[in-house]
Amino acid sequence: MTYSIKSRSWTVVFYVSVICLYLIPAAIILGPALLHPETVFVGTNQDSGQFMWYLGWFWHALVHGQNPFTTTTVNYPYQFNLMLNTSILTEAVVFGPLVYVANSVFAFNVVVLASLLLSGLFGYSFLHALGARRWLAVLGGLLLEMSPFTVNQLVDGHINFSMSSAIILAILSVTARFLQRQRRPVATGCLIGVLCVAQFYTSLEMFATFTLMVLIAVVFYMLFSVKTPIRRTLTRIRVQAAVTALTVTFVLAAPGAWLFLAGLHGHSTPFMPRDVWVTDIVNLLLPTTAQWLHTGLSARAVLRFTGDLSEMGGYIGAPLVIGILWILFTCYRQKWVWVLFIIGSAATVLSFGPHLHIFGHITKIRMPWVVVERLPLLQDATAGRIMFYADVSFVTLLVVGLERTMRTSRGRLPKGIATYFLLIAAACAWMPTTKFWHQHVLPSSNVFRQNNFQAVIDHQPVAILVNGYWSFGYVMQALADSGYPFPVTNVYGFPYTSWMANGKLEKEFSNDFLFESDFSRYANDPYDDSLAVSNLRKYIAQRHPAHILWLQGYSTPLPPSLAYALTQVCGRPMTIDGSYLWHVPSLSSR
Repeated sequence: MTYSIKSRSWTVVFYVSVICLYLIPAAIILGPALLHPETVFVGTNQDSGQFMWYLGWFWHALVHGQNPFTTTTVNYPYQFNLMLNTSILTEAVVFGPLVYVANSVFAFNVVVLASLLLSGLFGYSFLHALGARRWLAVLGGLLLEMSPFTVNQLVDGHINFSMSSAIILAILSVTARFLQRQRRPVATGCLIGVLCVAQFYTSLEMFATFTLMVLIAVVFYMLFSVKTPIRRTLTRIRVQAAVTALTVTFVLAAPGAWLFLAGLHGHSTPFMPRDVWVTDIVNLLLPTTAQWLHTGLSARAVLRFTGDLSEMGGYIGAPLVIGILWILFTCYRQKWVWVLFIIGSAATVLSFGPHLHIFGHITKIRMPWVVVERLPLLQDATAGRIMFYADVSFVTLLVVGLERTMRTSRGRLPKGIATYFLLIAAACAWMPTTKFWHQHVLPSSNVFRQNNFQAVIDHQPVAILVNGYWSFGYVMQALADSGYPFPVTNVYGFPYTSWMANGKLEKEFSNDFLFESDFSRYANDPYDDSLAVSNLRKYIAQRHPAHILWLQGYSTPLPPSLAYALTQVCGRPMTIDGSYLWHVPSLSSR
């Protein structure tokens, strides 16, 4: 009994220490958000505001008897299919109530913290299940928590990808532990299926790429185990778990899959542009400004890469490369080493995209992604995001390889010290910068209620004028904190695609005037007053707003031609706390 109490006490102390260790990178990333939870959130981009809207929408829709998968609350009067956007339904189900207990910024920061901690803990569990001793697994989990893919995605507040990292590591952990003991196959299959569904409703893109990498892993495993009879590899108990997992995944993901496929309208071009958000081969050894190890020289060099900082998650670093080469040299006779290395290398090569990029220069060298992007569901995937699976494969190869090396070596103490310092060096190379990007936003909780907009608008549709496409993300946060007080004609999603230029999305995003009321073109082009009036009338005829709103503090001043058109068509605006509200005569008089 005494031994049992001491054992449990040691276990508690161990896990508390691990959590404290894993809180370090989380605290670095959240930074000022921990000190100013009302006004700061992770991400330099307005993507964060979009995710805040989604976090609160699921429960708001259920409470008010609405469909949480589709809505006209945005993109009014057209139905907006949320499965076509980053709707993070899993996070909304679990963390959405925090929007109503506190506010959307707090809920968002909790999701960031939870995704990082869970990535580390499930990473530890996965590596420990593969045989790594506790301290090796702890350091490996720390590396997986600080994966450059995850850290760089959080630069723009992409909590769908940070949480995807945690869920995928959870799937790997449960699977690894089941293959060790092979107990309760049906229960384990149900758990894996539920986790797969959670991944599906977090990021359909990551679900598709994870499925692809699992297939690649199975193929290479079978190739390296060709002498092993299949019936020994796939025993009855494993088949039970696999069939159960597939059944649960299919049944629970079917509604979302149907909505996604029904909303595609037979498109043949990807949402995102090709050859932009890919891994530059130089990025493998060159850190970005999201990593602590970067220098001024590397920061300037990274600016030459295509895409933006959040998609530059291809960094591996010299310490990890050295460790991988060491393991390949010392354990070259073991097949699992080469399986992991090939999986990681395959993910790396796929992340290069359709053509090889060298220092931002797009070469004519075609890469395997040109074949993969033709597969169902993967045509909308971004190649650079495949790099997460390379991070997992290489960290697993390093940690498990170091464990095997330490077990077989005679001088365990020197080998242990060398292993420890190698992992610490890899962790330092991946450590997030202490000046992690943050976005300061207005304290917008209940902004529409506080400024009496809701009483004036009275649940009628509104077109909110913003100076740029991304600026609507700020407004989405305010709408969520104010309880989604009225429908808006604005919509937030995929402005880069050629669909917009070719008019192929008119059924979903019909807006020939300004995409989501973006007036940036008026600020940059010499539009005359008559053209502005014509465009405004056309917009009103298509989108049917009852009011047009310009929010003080959420946008730049209106261009003169647009201000003239609004006065000519709608008359003089109401002024509410410095903001302007125009009534559209054709609708407000009804």
